[in-house]
Amino acid sequence: MGGLRLIRCSWLAAVFLLAFCVPSLPGQGQSEAGRLSVGILTNLARGISLEGLISETGISPLHQFMARIGTNDFSCVRMSFERPRGSFYFLFRNGQLTTIQDLPRVDFETRTYNGKPWRVPKPVDPEVRMIAVIQAQDLSPVEIVERLQQWTRAEAVASKGKEPLNILPAFILTAPLFLAKAPSRLSGETEAARLTEKFDPFKIKLGMTADEVRSIVDDPILTVKTNSNCELRVYGSELPASLSVHIPPVWVSVMFCDNEVTSVFSHDFFDKRLLTVAGESRDGRKRK
Repeated sequence: MGGLRLIRCSWLAAVFLLAFCVPSLPGQGQSEAGRLSVGILTNLARGISLEGLISETGISPLHQFMARIGTNDFSCVRMSFERPRGSFYFLFRNGQLTTIQDLPRVDFETRTYNGKPWRVPKPVDPEVRMIAVIQAQDLSPVEIVERLQQWTRAEAVASKGKEPLNILPAFILTAPLFLAKAPSRLSGETEAARLTEKFDPFKIKLGMTADEVRSIVDDPILTVKTNSNCELRVYGSELPASLSVHIPPVWVSVMFCDNEVTSVFSHDFFDKRLLTVAGESRDGRKRK
């Protein structure tokens, strides 16, 4: 009987080691992480397309904004690197890369989640942040190398003193609880992946009509008339309750003027205050 318990504990330990202790494999283009990203980023040609950028880096970009301003179409994506860990914004004008930029400073505020304090980024004005990015200077190759060196030093400091194997007994003790929740979490992650695919902001293009956008993401959760010929629509969905707060939902705000998409904001550029307005509208405290 004791041998059976030992086998069971060993198996549970292996499950936890595979789930938590083994580092995830780097994505395509990241097998040489720091060295490869330096070579690519410092020699990246301005004028390259987004498709070319993805091909060069092997990294999937995170949509930030698209906007039609005058005769120019702007778009911005965020790319994150695993080793060293850090991110840059890549700004495009009329489909061509113009600048690589630092992410803007993020201000935080403290809120309560499940009775505990939780630091979250303050809401942003997407229009103000977008203009700041459009006007920002391009990072030089020297500055890019400096950023990568800073990330490497910060990662080295953060990793000091970490001894993951010392918490193996805790993994073993909590294994039955984790395994009991695993089916629920797996179901939640499957649903989250479906919602992320459905509300993918890359699917929405400048110039689309409201009906064309509706065919992709269904009806908006909020519609706000901004002036006589423009309105803002918000699309998205809360993620399953079984998922951690660490997994953010995808919310997309789209501005239509004369029934055509003129801007799309998501992720770092989504104004979360719109969700409060949407909630008030649904509860009847505030009607459109």
